[in-house]
Amino acid sequence: MIQLLTAIGCVALDTRLGCLGDDIRSDSDPHQIIQSINTFLTNVAQVELRAPFWRVWSTPAWKKYIGALDVFTELSMKYITQATDRMNMQEGTKTEEEMSIVEKIIHKTSDPKIAAVLALDLLLVGVDTTSVTVTSCLYQLAKNPEKQNKLYSELQMLMPTPESPVDVKCLDKLSYLKACIKETLRMYPVTIGNGRSLQSDTVIGGYTIPKGAHVIFPHLVVSNIDENFPAPGMFLPERWLKSDQCPVSAGKKIHPFVSLPFGHGRRTCIGRRFAEAELQTLLAKIFRKYRVEYHYGDFRYKVSPTYAPENPLKFRLIERQER
Repeated sequence: MIQLLTAIGCVALDTRLGCLGDDIRSDSDPHQIIQSINTFLTNVAQVELRAPFWRVWSTPAWKKYIGALDVFTELSMKYITQATDRMNMQEGTKTEEEMSIVEKIIHKTSDPKIAAVLALDLLLVGVDTTSVTVTSCLYQLAKNPEKQNKLYSELQMLMPTPESPVDVKCLDKLSYLKACIKETLRMYPVTIGNGRSLQSDTVIGGYTIPKGAHVIFPHLVVSNIDENFPAPGMFLPERWLKSDQCPVSAGKKIHPFVSLPFGHGRRTCIGRRFAEAELQTLLAKIFRKYRVEYHYGDFRYKVSPTYAPENPLKFRLIERQER
């Protein structure tokens, strides 16, 4: 999570938050930002999905939820303001490609509030979600060494040494790695469902649903049933490859909307491209240099509100010997 927060800070705010130091004090900004994110995510389900007693009196979960948001917002706005001030001082000295996300938004809209909302969203929901996906992918590839070896072969071809850069050209060709990530998100979608409030009367599957009704798309359910994915409990990245390399699903086309871990349409995840680049880069670096093993019990998952493993993350990383 610390590394991911650092990456998001660099991209969104053009700021190194100091998360990778050897001695991060409990009162430091990075530590408090991470703690506030954890507290928010721990209590958001109780506040938003259960009976809203907090509307009548301040429940413990509500106090923690609001307190965490206040701390997070105050600290994040500090860096957003710094990024805005830098942009004003350096106006005209950067090309658009060199600007941070905050700077680009302000440059195009002249509205720092829009930039602040976008940066806050990236920082708040882009750290835990990505780290959970990395964890699940490590787990599945450690439990399926033949899949890990196939991924390593692909990485060897595109990255001659463990220190080879993971640039745009490399990412474009990492088809098996992308399939591993897709299969992980199918089995363990970080967000177990998406909800929409219909803006007009709609017919879905032969049922007429009136305007204003709430419709839930349960990712975790529809992507883990035989009707949509044969042998859904098996980790088979080959399902997602264009060539017919998966005997289990041979001849069966995957419906384009059956697995939507980032949502779809106008409300799709705003950080999708950044999250995918993070996942691909981090996993490519790990599996190019190390063989990952896991020798403990099966992962148990819970909703908190992300769909995350409860188990301690006891992975064994063995450095590969280059020939």
